[in-house]
Amino acid sequence: MAFIDTIIEKAKSDIKTIVLPESYEERNLKAASIVLKEKIAKIVLIGREDEIKKKQQS
Repeated sequence: MAFIDTIIEKAKSDIKTIVLPESYEERNLKAASIVLKEKIAKIVLIGREDEIKKKQQS
């Protein structure tokens, strides 16, 4: 098992919440999407919901 796989498995066994204050950046939105899809952690995005959704759709 690769090192990153070990970290992911540990994270999945003890779900934490990650707060991302720079929620308008594309790389953060992409990372948040992956983390949620893989059920690695819960995500809180700081910012205006309408702005975040608009950025996510583009």
